[in-house]
Amino acid sequence: MDSLKRSSDNYKEMDEVSGDRDSSFCSVFEHIQVGMAIVDVEGICFKVNSKLCEISGYPESELLGSGFKKLIYPKESEHDLVLTNKIPQESSRLHNEEKACLQKDGVAIWVIVSKSLAVDYENRPLYFVFQIEDITRRKKAELALEDSEKKFEVIFENASDVITINEPGGRLLEVNRITCEKLGYSREEMLQKNGNRTDSLRVFKTICRAS
Repeated sequence: MDSLKRSSDNYKEMDEVSGDRDSSFCSVFEHIQVGMAIVDVEGICFKVNSKLCEISGYPESELLGSGFKKLIYPKESEHDLVLTNKIPQESSRLHNEEKACLQKDGVAIWVIVSKSLAVDYENRPLYFVFQIEDITRRKKAELALEDSEKKFEVIFENASDVITINEPGGRLLEVNRITCEKLGYSREEMLQKNGNRTDSLRVFKTICRAS
């Protein structure tokens, strides 16, 4: 109860700075297209916007109190969540981290969590402002590309045929293992042998014969 009271007092102080509940700050907080949460220095959440509820699948009532930190930091202990130890005296900086979280229905999502510390006129910490952006679609695309690249690398290196990747002028950019074995050069030697057009053509003709 004391934590919630302190959170409420901090929110009142925020309101004094930003104006009444219909102020521009509150309007932006509610309508911005990223999740937002205001959390006290002990990790107790006392304000979230509707976008965060949409991203997480949790209603506001379940994110307030300790609900927010259980969503964002589910594996950390209560001691680790004393947030003043994480960002001392750095109110103007945004600290970003990429995290995997679970929505209420158990679906995994990826988010970027950005947090900054608000301080009073004596530079004492008041609360943290969190921004949570859903990057699940982008992360899935990145992971799919990474998986595709790994598969290509396996096929490229283990193919029984000579495979090379060349620039339009013939310069080798990459060669596979069998190319090196057939020509008797290391990969590094192969890539260094075609620094000019004449050398490139010579290597290219040798590769064609080896194929």
